[in-house]
Amino acid sequence: MSIFKKIIISPILLASLAIGVSAYFFNHISDVIQSMGSEIQHSSTAVERVYRDSIYQLMELTQSISFEPMLWQEPATLNKILFRLKQYKAIQSAYFVDANEKILAEGIPHSDLEASPLVGQPLPSSDRIDIPLETAFFDVVQGQLVYSHPFTDQGDVLGRLQVVISLDQLASIEKGLMQQADHLIAKSQDTTTNTLIVSISIIIVSLLIAVAAIREVIKNLRVALGVVNEVAKGNLDVHCESRSGDETGQLQAAMKVMVGNMRETNNALASLNRNLEGQVKERTQELEQKHQELEQQLTELQASHTKLADLDHASAQFLQTMNMLHESHLHPLKNMLDRLLQEPERGSLEQIREAAKTMHTIEEKLLPYQSLYQSGQAIRNKHVLLAETNKKQQIIAKMALGGTGVELDIVSDIESGIEQLSHQRYDIVCLNADLIELVLRAREVNPSVKSVFMTSEHATSFLPLLREYPSLSNIVSRNEDDRNFTLKNIATTISKLTSGDFFGLEKYLNWGVEVQQKTVIHSAQRENLVEEMETYFAKLGVRRQISRKCGMVAEELLMNAIYDAPTDAQGMSLYNHLSRTEKVSLKPEEQGTFRYACDGILAGLSVSDPFGAFSRTTILDYLESCYQGNAGSLQKNKGGAGRGLFQIMETADLVIWNVKPRIKTEVIALFTIDTQMTRATKTNSFHYFLG
Repeated sequence: MSIFKKIIISPILLASLAIGVSAYFFNHISDVIQSMGSEIQHSSTAVERVYRDSIYQLMELTQSISFEPMLWQEPATLNKILFRLKQYKAIQSAYFVDANEKILAEGIPHSDLEASPLVGQPLPSSDRIDIPLETAFFDVVQGQLVYSHPFTDQGDVLGRLQVVISLDQLASIEKGLMQQADHLIAKSQDTTTNTLIVSISIIIVSLLIAVAAIREVIKNLRVALGVVNEVAKGNLDVHCESRSGDETGQLQAAMKVMVGNMRETNNALASLNRNLEGQVKERTQELEQKHQELEQQLTELQASHTKLADLDHASAQFLQTMNMLHESHLHPLKNMLDRLLQEPERGSLEQIREAAKTMHTIEEKLLPYQSLYQSGQAIRNKHVLLAETNKKQQIIAKMALGGTGVELDIVSDIESGIEQLSHQRYDIVCLNADLIELVLRAREVNPSVKSVFMTSEHATSFLPLLREYPSLSNIVSRNEDDRNFTLKNIATTISKLTSGDFFGLEKYLNWGVEVQQKTVIHSAQRENLVEEMETYFAKLGVRRQISRKCGMVAEELLMNAIYDAPTDAQGMSLYNHLSRTEKVSLKPEEQGTFRYACDGILAGLSVSDPFGAFSRTTILDYLESCYQGNAGSLQKNKGGAGRGLFQIMETADLVIWNVKPRIKTEVIALFTIDTQMTRATKTNSFHYFLG
């Protein structure tokens, strides 16, 4: 008889019986579990729905109002959230109240807040809690769970959210759920116990039947195992004989043939393996080298494409500006001069003034091109050392400065940098964090060398390093994957350092862009300035999502220019202590400038003030406090730029600070409007230049 008949036929009958019994109890258990799941799901649906539709939204609304107080002005939204929250029967009462403890929303079942007799009225005496308005509170009071959360804006209390939860109702709900669960668990345990008893009995009987047959098979298998162990030790000369006619005997015969084949195959594989190892190693090295070459070529092609696109757009912008100058100014001026030449006796002083005004307008339109030409000339023949360990960034730098006339040298390690500095005097050195110590060597060779720290790391990693090197007054924090910004801004950075002209939104936009400019006179005009900018961008086709971001940043920068920037002769703030709702009028010598423009690829805005008080130490302090979760901790008065500065960086794609101490501070914010150039990951990128 074969092993299959010896071992399988008898137990298979008992196994079939076990399967049938198990299937019956399994179906019964499934019904119990399904019933349990339905009951628990039915019991928890209300809690889950209230959490999803009310409590979770309430948490999001609380966080949103804390960071964006303008959401406080949405009574309908507040009422809607409270209405959903009050569907949970454990909620005894829920209100939003203003700074005067008057009800803004009470969660009525319709959006018409005026129909509620309580809106605008003080809290009912039964719902009042003896807690100061500005104090956050979450505790049990007289058998009720009371939650109170205040909302502030720039130190001013707007109001608070008050929710009272009945602990008795919570306990009742919990008790009901536990009773249902206990009942279903007990029912499931009884069914499971019966199933286990029957299954174990069948298994024991099956094992007893199989043991006898298995003992006979094991005896023959031990012989085969001895052969296998010898083969495992490498002994391919082991002798194997068949001792029975069943499958174990057939196995022993097959093993005898196998050992002979293995002996021959082993010799062939040993020879092949020696040749294959060398071939694989050589091929792997070739593939790695080819991959690096292709990756470098791809980076060069992408950088070239970006540069060509910028040049093409700049050329189109330039031609458009020239065409506008010709049609709107040069052609009318030519006609006017022709008439004066043909009939000089009819010429008037007014016509001559009009011609002079036109010439002045043309000069203003051409001034940006003159500035660009002068910057281009200033950068020629300058020696620049780029100390960069990232190969991609090296390629981008080469592409960015190619054709500018800059003499660019690149080093990837400290030793190469020291050697290069020993025989070449550089005008500018650009360094990343790994090679930052080369700045000391560069200053020894040339004390007037200009240095810039370039990094793709997160601010938390390089801020402590910058404090160790105070001489690095220029900072370029960039997104490593954003080649568009990096390619354009490397050339702009080198041009700013060589020419000494740090200021101007135009430096980051394409040639010929028309920049709108307004004077910042008083705090009451902030809203109008922001609205005018958003309307201007909308006419140019900028998406509303981008224009709203521009508006948020502009609002913050204008507040800083009005309240935070002005200082007296001793450097003390003039208006920083005032509430942001208090009106301030700036004197002529205190007034700043608000500018904005769009070149079809980037939307940009800038706010400048005539004080130049935003130092390198200040920005490092504010950034460090914000990234450590202490935003606003440096605000000793009501004003300050701590949280505002952090919000500007979180909103804009690139922020540039240009500072000339005691003369001028300019903050530029740039936003990508081309969806194909939008960065996949948001990284805080900023530049800081100290004149």
